[in-house]
Amino acid sequence: MGKNFRSPSQATTTSVHSFSELTRGERFRQKTKKNCRSCAKFMYDKESHTFCNKSCKDWFCILLYYIIFMAILCGVLFAMLVLLIYIAKTTRTMALFSKDDLVSDGSPALGISPRLPKQVTTLIWYTHKKTKHSVTADTYVSLIDKLLKPYEELKNHSIYVNCTATIPRENEYCIFTKKELGPCGTEGYGYKDDKPCIYLKLNKLKGWRPQYARKRRDSEKMENEDHIHIACDGITCFDRDHMGNISYYPGPFFKDHFFPYDGSPHYRSPLIGVQFENLNRGFVIGIKCFVLKSIVNLQDESLHMATAFFYIDAKR
Repeated sequence: MGKNFRSPSQATTTSVHSFSELTRGERFRQKTKKNCRSCAKFMYDKESHTFCNKSCKDWFCILLYYIIFMAILCGVLFAMLVLLIYIAKTTRTMALFSKDDLVSDGSPALGISPRLPKQVTTLIWYTHKKTKHSVTADTYVSLIDKLLKPYEELKNHSIYVNCTATIPRENEYCIFTKKELGPCGTEGYGYKDDKPCIYLKLNKLKGWRPQYARKRRDSEKMENEDHIHIACDGITCFDRDHMGNISYYPGPFFKDHFFPYDGSPHYRSPLIGVQFENLNRGFVIGIKCFVLKSIVNLQDESLHMATAFFYIDAKR
């Protein structure tokens, strides 16, 4: 028989499949048209004149609602912003935290300078050789310049007085200048001569006044008794052997007349310059500076707040 010959059963099967395919295609086209007509009617119905099943009146009410809602929300936010700016301006001279919020017994902490920006540890390390990753003495000199800049030109200001000879009146403040720091207030601050200076300062705590543990008797006179005395020493015996001699400028104490801090921007915190005169180079030396507990009343839990630990590494 020829190649193109088909039996009656095969022809019948082919016609049924063709009819089925045409039926599915037709049904798909009809369904697509129906969906398009439904979507178009949803977008705009000519009979009811609605957009997305809502009339013009409905859309106007919705738009009006959101305009009123956003107006009220913006008004509340603007009022809160104005109130925040007003509070910031009226309370900018007030301390952010009270002394009770900071520590349990209201004692300020002892801080040290200089410290490198974003440095977590209290390591003071420098070298005289400039390399890619080294820190030179000039880096610390620049930091100390910024620290001492507010203490440069205070004598010409009428609100600053010498509290050693004069009791300050209202809106007057005790003067403290770089000259009182001796060698720690001159150019270089000892870093280029391997006699580095570090600076101690009590954190500003509004209203805090030192209470002395030892009261002076009428028959007893002690020099600089009513001051906050500090001392520095090596952390270990190794550190004491390599730290050398220490000098304090203007002395190993914070003068009492600088306290209390009243929150004014004109207030200048007193500093103590601690100079290491013959520090052994090439060693990491641990130093601790602390407030003498026998002079100033300190609770046991606040003793660590009145102690500053730091390390000096002067490389060769």
